[in-house]
Amino acid sequence: PLSSPLQILDIGTGSGNIAVVAARELPNAQVTAVDISPPALEVAQTNAWVHGVADRIKFVQGDLFTCDLKGPFHAILSNPPYIEDGEMESLMPDVKNFEPKRALDGGEQGLELYKRILPEALTHLIEGGALFLEVGDQQAPAVRSLFAEYGGYQTPQVTLDYTGVERVVSARKRKNG
Repeated sequence: PLSSPLQILDIGTGSGNIAVVAARELPNAQVTAVDISPPALEVAQTNAWVHGVADRIKFVQGDLFTCDLKGPFHAILSNPPYIEDGEMESLMPDVKNFEPKRALDGGEQGLELYKRILPEALTHLIEGGALFLEVGDQQAPAVRSLFAEYGGYQTPQVTLDYTGVERVVSARKRKNG
């Protein structure tokens, strides 16, 4: 049985959209929202306050898991930077000119942050806990392969967005034994 409250970690929270929605949709959840950027955390805190969930979200400055986290977590959620280096210049101006580069740039193949999150998440999830990762267009197969490569996870599932694009790859941590 799940302990109460449900412990959720949002890695790279940015403006806090995922953390705020998780707190609103899951009234028994305690959310920890991590971001490397102090200005992003300020925006996220304001959004949590506006939506009435600031009392259930703890904001922590840090680079992914390198901060003071009180786990283990039932779920880890992340929408990490996933734009490939070569695509950065071709982004729409309303994205390229207003979003911080570090919030978009996923490295050479757009997979740099996934390669950091997947192995570390295993040490912060309860047995049977789930990791949910938003992915860029055409990245779901590569991220599914990373789940298999790092092991420790059950078979990953892919969820489509409202336009039918593969948008979220998720998997549960294997139970020991």
